[in-house]
Amino acid sequence: MSLRFTRGHRLSLQSDFAAVLRQGERRVVPHFILYRLETSRKFHRLGIAVSKPIGGAVQRNRVKRRIREWFRHRCGSGGGSVAKHFDLVIRCRSGAAEGSYLEIRDELDKAFEIKN
Repeated sequence: MSLRFTRGHRLSLQSDFAAVLRQGERRVVPHFILYRLETSRKFHRLGIAVSKPIGGAVQRNRVKRRIREWFRHRCGSGGGSVAKHFDLVIRCRSGAAEGSYLEIRDELDKAFEIKN
């Protein structure tokens, strides 16, 4: 199984983001809000929303890298340990930039347990 995060695994269109936010299941944890919408695609896609109040560009990019790393290991390009395919949007809340990768991983794992 490849752990690459290709362009096809990204949610990039505003309409895709809007569909997941409007129709997807929502889970809130202290530093993140996850929205998940099952799809008929043969792979998972990820969208990340990190606003300026999270911090400067360096902090925002660090949070995005850590989220993508979690996504690669949790879902992988071959589906990982998850049977159904979905689009996932992760919105960062205040304090997200202060966490280490392990803290972010644990928090996202907890939030991800939405009807797996």
